Amino acid sequence: MKILPMLIITMILTGAVTLQPVMAADQAQPATGNPDSGKTVRQKAAETVDAIKSYSVEKKDEAVKKAKEALDDFDAREDRLEQRIKEKKSEWSAKIAKKKEEELAELKKMREEVVARYEKLKAASKQTWETTKHAFIRSYYRLIHKLDKVNSDTLASNEESHGDVSQNPSASR
Repeated sequence: MKILPMLIITMILTGAVTLQPVMAADQAQPATGNPDSGKTVRQKAAETVDAIKSYSVEKKDEAVKKAKEALDDFDAREDRLEQRIKEKKSEWSAKIAKKKEEELAELKKMREEVVARYEKLKAASKQTWETTKHAFIRSYYRLIHKLDKVNSDTLASNEESHGDVSQNPSASR
């Protein structure tokens, strides 16, 4: 019986440790392509995670609804990123374009993991609720972190394509 409380404490601490640096690292960066919000990708994710964390099994339906909204928001952001990559692809070197395609593929794979966790969240019993909820939160937060990184890297790639690197092929990193 001592294992379950330790597991829960570890999960909570892991979530708290994970959220703090991620939120602090992205305070000034606006959510890319979201005209109705000045919130960063990570700020919105942190709010979603905090809300889901707070739901007990008795409020499972609300948590599942919040998780679905988070997935829908991710899908919209991913679609905008994919569109931006398609638009900029001709400006990048073949190497950068290939890397962006690989990153998109990785995001899609990670999203499938989050969807699987979401399905388990919907089906969670009273006994498995806390563990299932925290597994969803961890996978969702990894997904959002990766999305934010790809967004940032894509913007940096765009800047590189207009700078000296693209003008001088011998100037490689």
